[in-house]
Amino acid sequence: MKTSKPGVSIRTAVVGLAVMVMISLHFGFDLAIFIPIEPVESVAYGRNMNDRKNTCIATKIRQILNHYSSLKTIRKWGCHRTEAPLIFVHIGKSGGGTIRARFAASARRYSRMTTEWRHPDRDKHVYPILSKFPNGTYGIMKGKFCNSKNRHFRMSSMKSFHQEGYEGLYDCQATTPIGRSVGCPSFWFKDDNCDGCKDMNAPECNTVYVGHNFLGNELHWLPAPILQKWWMQHWSPVFDNSEFDKGMKSIAVGGRDPIWCPLRNRTRTIRRRDVLGGPRVKTLHGVCTRVLSSRMDTLFHSSWEEYNFTHTNYAPFYASLPVHRTVLLREPFAWLLSRFFWNKNFRSDFKCDDMVNATYLDPKSIALADNGWIYRMALEHLFYLCGEECMNRYEKGEMKLHTIEEQAEANLRHSFSVVGLLNETKSFYDMVTARIQYVNMSLNPHVWGDRHTSAIWDIKEHGRCSKLYTKNETFRQAVRDASPHFSAVERLYYIGVEVNRFQQEELEQCRSDPIEENSRSVWDEILPDDALRLPC
Repeated sequence: MKTSKPGVSIRTAVVGLAVMVMISLHFGFDLAIFIPIEPVESVAYGRNMNDRKNTCIATKIRQILNHYSSLKTIRKWGCHRTEAPLIFVHIGKSGGGTIRARFAASARRYSRMTTEWRHPDRDKHVYPILSKFPNGTYGIMKGKFCNSKNRHFRMSSMKSFHQEGYEGLYDCQATTPIGRSVGCPSFWFKDDNCDGCKDMNAPECNTVYVGHNFLGNELHWLPAPILQKWWMQHWSPVFDNSEFDKGMKSIAVGGRDPIWCPLRNRTRTIRRRDVLGGPRVKTLHGVCTRVLSSRMDTLFHSSWEEYNFTHTNYAPFYASLPVHRTVLLREPFAWLLSRFFWNKNFRSDFKCDDMVNATYLDPKSIALADNGWIYRMALEHLFYLCGEECMNRYEKGEMKLHTIEEQAEANLRHSFSVVGLLNETKSFYDMVTARIQYVNMSLNPHVWGDRHTSAIWDIKEHGRCSKLYTKNETFRQAVRDASPHFSAVERLYYIGVEVNRFQQEELEQCRSDPIEENSRSVWDEILPDDALRLPC
């Protein structure tokens, strides 16, 4: 029997499908997100296969598909989780200013002044992270708070598209997860980096991090041993390419080997002068990152195509990273209006109901200057949930709006251990406390931080606009019709509501024993049935 696509061997088709099934079950994904699912009976599962191993794999695929192929799942994370780091993805004008302060105050021994929550060096706070040591005993690791110390990594040409932001910006051309990890590792300057995560060669990163960084930014700053273990455990067996493994090994810091950049015959740098020195130094380092990013991206795309994966949805890579992420979502029209009044250029140049200028799309350009302000705000929101590489892929024409939305939806379902809603902030605090063992969001209730209220320069105008955006359904529908990017934001918001309700129900069933809850890592289980885990 022939495979469904001429020119693709049975072995390649079966192995490729097996890989995606393993990934989907590992992280709880609906296969339909990533590959088109044909009826089970129509796929060649091993007829004419002489290789018993392939036949065994095919049998397991049949069993798995019969049970899982139609599911649209949301990941279960469990309770009292002890893994670190914990990351809060702060989407602007979604209440994040207050939320950041609450994360800071959720530590034990917090004693900073209310206005100093963003300065973790001014007290002896600690997050008591319950850890299991190699000898089987348990102990406490001391976690620390970190606010916006990690840079953004994206193409330098995107400066005109998106502000550098509070965190700052470094150039990165990579468009794949492996390309970003190997080609654009963070410049590890010890004094600049997060407490609890300063040692690049440490096997842990005990940090509670809050910032405006997009999902996936941690691919650049997680310590090398964590990223190396992640790759070798989850993805090296999938791609079976020694060049990827060699690249991941090269991000280690210190010593003379392995060489990170062959062009300069150097290991990964930890010296500021190697990155921020004169023009020649900056140029040489930039060449290294571009060459390595391009090489890893090219190898990745080649391997991806070899498995006949036509959908470039990288959500499984983010779901498999050993981090906990949280996010707070705001009702889209209320969020959009807040963004409008927050930006002095928008409110001074336009009326809030000037939809011609707000939603204009230039068919030949994605540049901000050529398109309406809603385009910029909506795309930025989508990138927060899709991943930092999505911005580069969009700039290079490798992603369209619908693929950005697909990846963002998959991330909401499987890459955020807590998805909260701004109008239910107390519930969000309770969810985080139940999900994460070492955080207690009820501590130090006097610490609230900055609310970053949007400027109300004209109360009458603000009231008029508020009625339009929150109560006038005719106007709201006109915005949806005129802005496909904003419509995607709104659809994702309701996916977020669905995830939030599921997670609340799950967390209500929490037990009280963190050791019992954490007997197995949420990243270790591959298949739900022991029989299916047996090797072929």
